[in-house]
Amino acid sequence: MIKFRTRKFLCGLLVFLGLFFSVLTLISIKPTEKVSDYDSFNTSLMSMLKEYDTLRKKETIKLSSDEYKIEGEGVYIKNDTLDKFGIKKLSDGDFSLASEFSELKVTSQNEEIVVEKEADVNRLIVCYDGNLDGFGAVAKAEYNDYHIFQYEDADKTKKAFEYYSTLKGVESVSYDCVVSAESIDVEATAKNYKSWGAEYLGYDEFKTTNLDVYGQNNLEDVVVVVLDSGINTSHELFQGRILHQYAKNYTLESSNTQYSYEDLNEHGSHVSGIIADATYSNVKILPLKVLDQKGDGWTSMIISAIEYVEKLPSSLNVRLMNMSLGVKPKDGETISNALTNAVVSAYNKGILSIVAAGNEQRDAIYSNPANVSCAVAVSGLYQTSNDKLLFDSSYSNYGSYIDFAAPGTAINSANKTGVSSYHSLTGTSMATPHVTACYALVYSSPTYAEYSIDQMTELMQQSAIDLGAVGKDNYYGYGCISLSNIGIMQSGEVLFSQTTQFPTSAFQLQLTIDTSLIPDGGKYEIYYTTDATVSTATNADSLYSTPIYIYRTTKVTAIAYIYDNTQKLVQKTFVTSKTYYFDNLDLLVNYEYYSLNGGIVISEYNGDLTTLQVPQTINYQNVISIDSKAFNSSNVQILYLPSTLKTISASAFYGNSKIKEIQCSSTAVEIEGYAFRYSAIEELDISMITDIGEYAFANTSKLEQLYLPIVTDIAQHAFSASKIKSLIIGQTIENIERQTTLSIDTVYGYADTVAKTFADNNEVEFYDLTLRMTEDYSDRKIVEEKSTFTISSKYIGLALKGTIKVVDLSTGRVIAQDYFIYEETKVGDFEYQLDLTFTNVPVGTYEVYVEFEDGYYNELTTNKCSLIVIDEATTKHEVSFSSGNYIVYIDGKQVTSGTELYAGFDYVLSVEASEGYSLEEIKIGGQPFVNGTTISGLNRDLQIEVKTLKNVNANVLFVLNSFEGSVFVNEQEVRELTFLSGKDLIFKVVAEKGYEVDYVTVNDENLVAQEDGSYKIENVLSDKTITVIFKDKYYALSILDGNGCSYSISSNVRENKVLEGDKVEIQIATSEGYVLTSVIVNGKEYNVVDNIVTIDEVTSDLEVVIQCAKEKSSLFDDSVVVKYLILFIVIFVVFILAKLILHFARKEKAKL
Repeated sequence: MIKFRTRKFLCGLLVFLGLFFSVLTLISIKPTEKVSDYDSFNTSLMSMLKEYDTLRKKETIKLSSDEYKIEGEGVYIKNDTLDKFGIKKLSDGDFSLASEFSELKVTSQNEEIVVEKEADVNRLIVCYDGNLDGFGAVAKAEYNDYHIFQYEDADKTKKAFEYYSTLKGVESVSYDCVVSAESIDVEATAKNYKSWGAEYLGYDEFKTTNLDVYGQNNLEDVVVVVLDSGINTSHELFQGRILHQYAKNYTLESSNTQYSYEDLNEHGSHVSGIIADATYSNVKILPLKVLDQKGDGWTSMIISAIEYVEKLPSSLNVRLMNMSLGVKPKDGETISNALTNAVVSAYNKGILSIVAAGNEQRDAIYSNPANVSCAVAVSGLYQTSNDKLLFDSSYSNYGSYIDFAAPGTAINSANKTGVSSYHSLTGTSMATPHVTACYALVYSSPTYAEYSIDQMTELMQQSAIDLGAVGKDNYYGYGCISLSNIGIMQSGEVLFSQTTQFPTSAFQLQLTIDTSLIPDGGKYEIYYTTDATVSTATNADSLYSTPIYIYRTTKVTAIAYIYDNTQKLVQKTFVTSKTYYFDNLDLLVNYEYYSLNGGIVISEYNGDLTTLQVPQTINYQNVISIDSKAFNSSNVQILYLPSTLKTISASAFYGNSKIKEIQCSSTAVEIEGYAFRYSAIEELDISMITDIGEYAFANTSKLEQLYLPIVTDIAQHAFSASKIKSLIIGQTIENIERQTTLSIDTVYGYADTVAKTFADNNEVEFYDLTLRMTEDYSDRKIVEEKSTFTISSKYIGLALKGTIKVVDLSTGRVIAQDYFIYEETKVGDFEYQLDLTFTNVPVGTYEVYVEFEDGYYNELTTNKCSLIVIDEATTKHEVSFSSGNYIVYIDGKQVTSGTELYAGFDYVLSVEASEGYSLEEIKIGGQPFVNGTTISGLNRDLQIEVKTLKNVNANVLFVLNSFEGSVFVNEQEVRELTFLSGKDLIFKVVAEKGYEVDYVTVNDENLVAQEDGSYKIENVLSDKTITVIFKDKYYALSILDGNGCSYSISSNVRENKVLEGDKVEIQIATSEGYVLTSVIVNGKEYNVVDNIVTIDEVTSDLEVVIQCAKEKSSLFDDSVVVKYLILFIVIFVVFILAKLILHFARKEKAKL
């Protein structure tokens, strides 16, 4: 009996342990294995894209009156509304200009504003090495590290994006963006190859020197994957070249053709045709159709296609992927992380992506996949009339991500229909396959077949034709892709006899090479060109035989061909170029320009000079304008512009970080909007500026002064946020519009113009340039004959000229300049002193004056000074007085005791008390004298007696609560003080923590603080009582909380305001299923203790961000069904075991 009960107990224990370990297994179960069935993944993706297709679909929304405003011709949409549309705002204000958003189309219908926007893409691509919860996704497709989730609406998509962005282990999260291929129809210009670009890329030279030696049957098979709009399978260029058994269609469109990847757009056929035309039949094309008939597709399609490429058999030798396409990012993002990951993954598996730089005329950093560092990004070139290759700025992107340049303008290639139909297109899409073809040709050679991607790219960099700036640059990368030098040894260079690039006179240039390069019995030939439009030299150029005469700015480019004793070419030197500059003039080839209104507009300078003089004429036409950002890609620091210049166009030097100084002697120049914004300009010597456009000098940081004597109009924000400290504005000014964030401390101008109004409105010191005297000639000057003396005047004005008149009053004639000399010196801002020094003037009476005229025909005449020259024997009388607290003046000039005056003349005598004193009495010769009166016909010495009184003291009392603040005079804290009356009193008020000044009164009258915060009472003559009233100082508190969070605030916070110095406590509660992740206060993460955040001392406005996230549970991920199945199986097995044990137990019992 005991045995039976024990067995029953053991059976129950076994059931319990089975259940316990089952739950334990469920909790600790590992994620399910990643999906490894590519076909299932692609089927799910295509199904998802078809069901939730929003490609090119639009959504129309009517705005309510509070969601927009109209200013001028522009419609401004509220930033909150943009956020509701899922569009990032571009400004920090309340509204943004609708025209700045390419994804919006704004129209007016029935007096209502209607916005048409692209339909939301509610699909995410998450890169994560493991299994993922779909976070409410309505559909999904997963393969390897890619998890593509479709959501019901934009709000759920945004929340999922935020969730995955913070989830540990997630490599990247991206919206599934639209991918497009853009090109332009042009007239065909085909030559031997279908593409004119082939003759520049060295296809034939490489085939001759490298491929033909092996024979086509011995070339390596190379597969080029073209991700595009498909291919014209019937075209003559593609016969025997397409890998049909591997080609696929990833778009949602269907066609009635034999192959689903047939091209309905023409872009893909055109791209593939460029590759096929340049290569032998060993290079196969694998078309993967990812763009539809309109040239659009999805990032997810590209990713699926790249995943497909990676799993193709290695025996195919897939080495290259051509992607002449680009992602249209969501909300201004610059990169699709998902596509970047795919390109990097392919690179790591030995497959190189060659991609288009993009056709938006912007930095390729904003173009994807061009901004993927391991991809090869290609910019576009066009062919000039003299067969030079130049960067095509009319469409091509640029920037540090550019690796190579290739022909991309007016390229002829296969059409989408017909066996032998061809068409011409333009774009970086056309440049890209030229580079792909070069890589495929080199990979075809057994010599280079085993090169790694990095080795091959380095080879291409070394063989590229360097265009633009020396070395890698932002427009050509390493240069135009070229195969012509691969396989032929190059070493050494042509030696130039003149080494300096800035000769001072004409010279004879000699060319030679290092003789050690010449084999025994061999020879060399040097070919050169002075054609500045070419970047290389060949044996088709001039054969050097005699020195070259150089007398003006000239570029010489040379190469040497070296032959062995059998006359076989065995080596070439590297191409050597040297430019010799005269008078800082550069070659015209380094300019881009065009004709406008009978003149030349400089659109770009590509040369190397740092000090540059722009020519006055080009092709017999005057240079009249500088175009937008014409010098931004150059290193020019000092620029001399021609006197023929009329306009510095909009954005001409916008953001130019190199330019320091510009000089121009033109008589009238208009500076258009944004011309110098964000530039590094320090000195602008263009005095004849007539008009200044909006933001022309905004945000300049080094320009401190502008001289504008003839300007008439200054547009809004011309100087906003700049560091300009002084403006000199002439009398011609008619209009100055609103400027903000100014650093200007002085405006020099005319008081009767808007310059004065502008200075007053901006509280800037105004210096009046109105023509005037600051120190005029006295009415009379008495001197002895044969003496040397000087009379002086001071005056203010702009662009002054003057005429000196000295008239003999006895004859009325102007005396000769033999009796005087003059000297003008600058003594202040636009203030000058004119000194007239006379010598040996005959006895007589003369009238001396000067007539001035400024640059605006304003006239001014000095006081006419009566110059009396007397006999040296004339009687003199002495002025005498004791020293004291006063100053004595005769005829307005200060004199000292002992000064002598000539007898018989009238004199005005005045006395002035020293500071702190007052005059009490004046006597002359013991008789009272009225201050400032005339002494007639002086006939005696002047004995002057003066009595003064000392000024009294004034008492000042400050009334304030000491715990609220303090008052300081000369950095000393005071409550009352006594000082000499008649002086100014300046004091500062410093509030204690938690308080600020409310108002200040002086004898019950309000006193306003100065700009620096101090207070000033002028000329204090009596006692003063100064009362300072304080008030509490508060800071604003704002709290942003996310989903799953709530909070409460300590009681000392009222109406979202907190007293300075107070402590704030925030209690945080989380909803069920959520956890608190972080609390950010003013950008800094704070510690949370027992769900409480404490801010000990408030010293500024507070912005608190509370972030919560859903709690992760292993019981409710995508493997929940599998886990519960395992649980069921474990319980079932335990149950069977229990039944067996009970069965045997009963049998044992029966035996008993």
